[in-house]
Amino acid sequence: MSSLQIVTTLEGRALEYHGEQVALPAMAVDATIHAYQTPSGLWAGAQAPGEPRPVYPGSGGVKLGTIELEADAGTVELKRKADLVAKLEPQRKAAEAEGVIINGIRYAGDPSNRQALGEALEYASVSDVTVFSGWKDSDGKFHLNHPVADVRNAYEAIGTRRSALIALEGTYASEIMSGTLVHVDGLSWEIGIETSA
Repeated sequence: MSSLQIVTTLEGRALEYHGEQVALPAMAVDATIHAYQTPSGLWAGAQAPGEPRPVYPGSGGVKLGTIELEADAGTVELKRKADLVAKLEPQRKAAEAEGVIINGIRYAGDPSNRQALGEALEYASVSDVTVFSGWKDSDGKFHLNHPVADVRNAYEAIGTRRSALIALEGTYASEIMSGTLVHVDGLSWEIGIETSA
């Protein structure tokens, strides 16, 4: 009969064998603990499902046996919340990509279009032009003599909108971590900023 047991200490859970203890990791999944008696004392390795079995890396270790460790409830909850928070960014980026409409023309807010708008404005500044002779909008339509001022307004509006969306993402993340938001499907990404002018 094994005298291996899991005990709770002030620091968390530990493996105990004949009065000697070794701290165990707080895991988000059930695991198998492999225990060894070694020249330097008790050693334990945790094996999560699908992972290779841990083996004492030194010499002179004697395997004592295994014991099951239930997932740590607090760690499980933190992982659940972290997984929900990770789902926010793709939703925020999709909302950003919608962009803005200035004088009936849509300017997408995705990173590559923001870069393209910045480069166009830099060109306009260096070349001292007030209109682009040709412009292709985010819906694939072409425009002749397109005002630089409209592009600048769109660029600034996209930046303002992006900043507000990031702030909303932060609010949602805080609500998840506090436990007031438990689902992220169907969240509203409306921010009260006009997307058309």
